[in-house]
Amino acid sequence: MLTSIPREFLPPWKLAMGDKVELVIAHWTLFGPKRSGLYETTKELAIYESHIPGVYACLIDAQHPAGGKVDPTDGRIGTHAHNFAYKWADIHMIHFSHTPYGQRLQPKIFMVHGTPEACLHGEMHNPGGHSFTAALHWIEHCRRSIVFTKRHYYFWKPYDHNDKLCLVTRGIDLQRYRPEGMKVEFKCHPAILYGEVWRPIKDPFITFYGVREYIKRNPEARFYPFGLNEHRVLWHEVIMKANFDMMFAEYAYAGVQEYPEHYFRGGDMLISPVYTGEPSRTCCEALACGCPTISWDTDNFGDNHSLEKARAFDPMSMADAIERLWKRIQKNPRRIRRQARRIAEKYHDMRKMAKEVVEICWEVVNEER
Repeated sequence: MLTSIPREFLPPWKLAMGDKVELVIAHWTLFGPKRSGLYETTKELAIYESHIPGVYACLIDAQHPAGGKVDPTDGRIGTHAHNFAYKWADIHMIHFSHTPYGQRLQPKIFMVHGTPEACLHGEMHNPGGHSFTAALHWIEHCRRSIVFTKRHYYFWKPYDHNDKLCLVTRGIDLQRYRPEGMKVEFKCHPAILYGEVWRPIKDPFITFYGVREYIKRNPEARFYPFGLNEHRVLWHEVIMKANFDMMFAEYAYAGVQEYPEHYFRGGDMLISPVYTGEPSRTCCEALACGCPTISWDTDNFGDNHSLEKARAFDPMSMADAIERLWKRIQKNPRRIRRQARRIAEKYHDMRKMAKEVVEICWEVVNEER
């Protein structure tokens, strides 16, 4: 299509760049600020794509046709109406399976956010859910599909029968997630964080045991888990019946945090126990804020760059990893925080991700000509 979008539809910050928009990308997702990692990645991707000359990317809330929602953490981005995308978008990117008129949208690209196992098990245990088979459908019917870890590429690739699967950098907003800025002042050290959503493939169950083993060695340490928003009654039983709450101090056992970067800047380390080994968004955010991370040693594809690895599912090994990292931090805390930040800058820069995604979008659009 490549119809030049009228200037009155562009936000002031984009107009200030002074370039003519030649490519409009519509990101079909769900509006979920402060609570959805998928949404946050999509939002940041759209913002950084729009930083590229000639490109304007926008969010389309698949469940609200009128649009008009503004992200409370970033006034540069809001949702556009469905008819805006139908009229002006040169390419559509699918992030949510139940997108209106999804079959009609052309050309379209699918971004596969889900870990293959999470999609598969989600569909197995959710009657009526289609997280895995929906991904297979979009991989087959979209002009391209995009993943952002080598592991995900390996496991989704057998379903790509037309050589349309692409691997890009996994990026986050390094301007928001940075070492400088407001932070939580933890009273106990080492302040050991956990900030994932408490659900399968990365829940904190084994982490409770690993941290407890370390606190036996160092009673000054405390555990600060947050992010709990599902199965609260069950997790309360898990914690209280085993006295895991004795490891907590102020700010612990909290729900989803609107500004997790405040935790990452104040904490001494973060444990990211993703069973399958790849880095979660939380892991990337922590590194960007200068907070060193610990993960399981199940990363067989080289996607995870945590500063320490523990032997898979072994609480004693996790305690050893915490001990090693704390000794390194005490020896030179500034050096460790700089090292964490450099990892994020090298491997998790949203500017790189946006550039690579836009290149794929141009390939597809040019094929339409």
